[in-house]
Amino acid sequence: MIDLSIHAANAAELRHKLAGILAESAPVTPAPAIALPAQFGAPLQGGFYAGPHWEDGKLVHLIGANKSLGDAEWEDAKTKAGQYFDDGYDDWFLPTKDQLTVGLLYAKDKFEKVWHWTQTPYGSDCAWAVDFESGYVCNCRRYREFRVRPFRRLSL
Repeated sequence: MIDLSIHAANAAELRHKLAGILAESAPVTPAPAIALPAQFGAPLQGGFYAGPHWEDGKLVHLIGANKSLGDAEWEDAKTKAGQYFDDGYDDWFLPTKDQLTVGLLYAKDKFEKVWHWTQTPYGSDCAWAVDFESGYVCNCRRYREFRVRPFRRLSL
């Protein structure tokens, strides 16, 4: 049988070594607080605040359009979202899988409880979609018709 217990002398030595290591390390700086531009789901710049998202090491805030553009096949969904114009804003796009998942997490009640397309492809004949009823994120055939909800970015 192997004795795995730590003797008092060994424990004291271990604490002393750990204290030395911690003293030599750089001080821990807490992460800065993230200032949100609005409450999740609140009106913001031509749509509603869908949530924060990190892109290329920078924090951006995602805005979902106030209305969906109906159902469409994937290629048409990308085109419709890119051509959307509302409240003076023309920089709308079909969100990526990660971006639409942010909307699912923070502003789910702003979406119809159906499948929504993302612009993220999966292989040569599928793309990712998000179901706002069940919360599933799956790849689906591009010929399927799912809801189109444009997004835009707000960088502060």
